[in-house]
Amino acid sequence: MCGEVINGQKRVLKTGLGLKLGIGLAAPVFSVLFRFMGKDLKVSEACTHCGLCVDNCPAGNIYEKKHDIRFKLSCNCCLRCVYSCPQKALSFKRLTFIPVTGGYDINKILNQACEKTSGESAANRVPPFFNEYVSNGKM
Repeated sequence: MCGEVINGQKRVLKTGLGLKLGIGLAAPVFSVLFRFMGKDLKVSEACTHCGLCVDNCPAGNIYEKKHDIRFKLSCNCCLRCVYSCPQKALSFKRLTFIPVTGGYDINKILNQACEKTSGESAANRVPPFFNEYVSNGKM
């Protein structure tokens, strides 16, 4: 699937009625649960208050007040805050079974994909949005 996206190919997912109904029933439940998952995040003393977690939160769930990082009830559980923290200072208090260590590096992922494809340079495999995505200083 990643190769198709990088190559600009269109991908259409066809789903049956059972899957559509299952997703339709599960989505509202999980959307409520995800909001509360943000309240389970904790910030360790390693935090330098750089503001990347606040800036990278697409839901606006994170804010800083009196030099403390705080969380509201609007989390969508994307974990961008956890993965963008240079100090790895964010983790779950009670939901420790959810693996959030290590994060991901989109540059590394794209470079690995390019290394596996012989004869094609990395510049030819980068999608048009990529340079803007990594150059905005937030990832």
